[in-house]
Amino acid sequence: ISNAYAKIAKDEGFHSKIGARALEKLVTNESEQARIESLVAQMRKDLYDISCRNTTAAEDGKKLVADAYGW
Repeated sequence: ISNAYAKIAKDEGFHSKIGARALEKLVTNESEQARIESLVAQMRKDLYDISCRNTTAAEDGKKLVADAYGW
């Protein structure tokens, strides 16, 4: 299971970089980019919390997510 979480976190990190590049092209105003990035960060946390409600919490999984997203 921890290997699966590690792969998912790695993939999500990669996809978030693609999203950041797309955001730079779509929204040129830096303050709007910062606002959107803040919303996305909160959405990730919310999605993680929702996912945890549907399964048993695992400390290893929590660590992987913390390593991937820095929280």
